[in-house]
Amino acid sequence: MKIKNVTSSSARCHCPYHNDKNPSFSVNLRKGVYYCHSCKKSGTLPQLVYELTGKGARHWVGGLDSKKEFDFKQDTPEMLMRMAQMYANEESPVDVIEKYKKMKQPLQEGNTLPWHKAADVRRWMQDRGIPEKTAEDWGFEYAMNVKYTSGYEVEEGEEPSQLNVHRRVIVPLYGPDGNWLSIEARAVNNKSKLKSLYIKPMDFIFRYKELDKTKPVYICEGLVDAARLYAVEPNTTYLFGSSLTEVKKYLLSKFPYVVLIPDNDAPGYKLAREFKQADLNTKFMQVPSHVEDLGDKKMTNSYIRRWFSSTEPIDLSLRDIDVIIYRYETLKTDWEEDAFAY
Repeated sequence: MKIKNVTSSSARCHCPYHNDKNPSFSVNLRKGVYYCHSCKKSGTLPQLVYELTGKGARHWVGGLDSKKEFDFKQDTPEMLMRMAQMYANEESPVDVIEKYKKMKQPLQEGNTLPWHKAADVRRWMQDRGIPEKTAEDWGFEYAMNVKYTSGYEVEEGEEPSQLNVHRRVIVPLYGPDGNWLSIEARAVNNKSKLKSLYIKPMDFIFRYKELDKTKPVYICEGLVDAARLYAVEPNTTYLFGSSLTEVKKYLLSKFPYVVLIPDNDAPGYKLAREFKQADLNTKFMQVPSHVEDLGDKKMTNSYIRRWFSSTEPIDLSLRDIDVIIYRYETLKTDWEEDAFAY
């Protein structure tokens, strides 16, 4: 792989993933990502080095196997090598999960109410179509005026993260081992943004311990989508921040396969591309083309039940996914019932 056009923030070279006659492979050294403008392959620099060398980030600086065709030290600009040094002591997924096991639960100052005793929460749930079973099983609560302090250990001189909550639905977030780590706080009376109690790192899967690892897991992009589907399929979860990290890949690899239900938009199918590129057995379920996602008010709970029972998970190739993204971003297609018949 010959490096061309190296600057302090970027580099361009021939793509290592296809027969690239012209340099079409871009590396953004500041953001730590790569993208091929020809074959559309993309990812992070740690992923790139792992895919090309079989070596994880912690092996970058210590030298690479000389039998490998790709010589990272020789073929990589100095700026990228300095970035590699930053990742040299990166924690493995197992290290992160072990850290979660030792983490203390958040400190709560103030009282909360059960969800069914708060009229605000009941109205919020009714407006979004969230079934009562979901609220009960997931432990929804209502906070009028409560302060939470995170339980993770901070370095000397640092202060733990805090979150003041006023008139919000509280959704407790548990780590892979089942201990209480954080919360999501959702406004019930306005369109204020979601608030979360920050922990370091925020890198786990919602309700992971309660999921059946012998069955496929269904993944939605957001809490409301998952809350509605949960009443139909209990092995449902969602990803915080709609990103697929190494820790999440590790946790999802414990299931026979993953079923992703992306939103009907470009970001939804960019997430689908990320799942497809990952080393996970992934299938997809597409929501009806006239709605945005499973949280769309056009879809009643009975509609979701009928859709789920009549829709089979399918495989999508990277080309299929890129065509869908192209239609959203470039053609600005108004989706019709046959939008996916390509």
